[in-house]
Amino acid sequence: MGLFSWLRSRPSDGGDQRDDSLDARLGTGLWRQHRDRFGRAVDRLYATAVQAQKESPGVPAVTAVVELTHRLSELDQRAAHIAEYAHSRWPLEGLVLPADVRQQVGDLPELLSRAAGKVSEAAQAAAHVRVAVRQADNAGQSGPQAPDPAAGPADAAAASAARFVDDAEALIADAQTRTGVRGTAGRETP
Repeated sequence: MGLFSWLRSRPSDGGDQRDDSLDARLGTGLWRQHRDRFGRAVDRLYATAVQAQKESPGVPAVTAVVELTHRLSELDQRAAHIAEYAHSRWPLEGLVLPADVRQQVGDLPELLSRAAGKVSEAAQAAAHVRVAVRQADNAGQSGPQAPDPAAGPADAAAASAARFVDDAEALIADAQTRTGVRGTAGRETP
């Protein structure tokens, strides 16, 4: 679990509540794996966006990547809620779905896995933005009269990151539809 996921998972009152632990909410099996994988991907994109913003504030491609973090924060909560609901309905401690559970969940595990993969691809594209902007800066293309350092490769990478996040949103929406889960973690349930 990444640092940001760990911070988000801590109880708000600062106490160590056994009932609200990740193990109680997600178990230690398949649903926890999918939740953690999604959270780590979000953390990677967030860390990349923060570093890019520190290095190159005001660059449009970097700003676009930073704005993706706001969408991912909400998406991360939705993914967590789906995993929590799935664990409450089909508790698993291993990574293998029994046949009867497989029939009930359908392709829910694949949707969660693919969504996490899309967020990972978005994080990779965000890293490309950071590198492209840094290369433009190193080539002497920065400064008040210089062309926008994000033009070209950085803009293309930022657009790719946005498309990957769009894809992840669609996959999570599909997972919500298939499970009947509405809202985000700690809110509405079917």
